[in-house]
Amino acid sequence: MTTIWTGTAFAVGYVLLGIGLLIAAVVMLRSRLFGRVTAILGIVLGVMSLIPASAGTIGMVFALGSLLPLELWYILTGVKLVRLGGQLTV
Repeated sequence: MTTIWTGTAFAVGYVLLGIGLLIAAVVMLRSRLFGRVTAILGIVLGVMSLIPASAGTIGMVFALGSLLPLELWYILTGVKLVRLGGQLTV
C-alpha cells in the first residue's frame, strides 16, 4: 500500500495537515479552554506530521510514532468539546 502513497498530492496533503494541526495546537495553547497537555500533544503531533510517511524510513518512523499522540489528542480534545457542548444552551 505504501508504494501508491508516494505522489506529490499525498506529500502536500500530509504537510498541510501538519500545518493545520500546529495552528490548532498553538491556538489551544493560547486559549484557556483547553489544557496545556492537550495543546502540547497537538504541537508534537503537528511537528511529527510535517514529514510525510512517503519520505523513506524517517517518514515511516514519524508516521507510526505520531499514532499515540494522535489518539491521546483526539480523546482529550473530544472530551473537552463534549463538556463544552453540554454547557451551551440554544
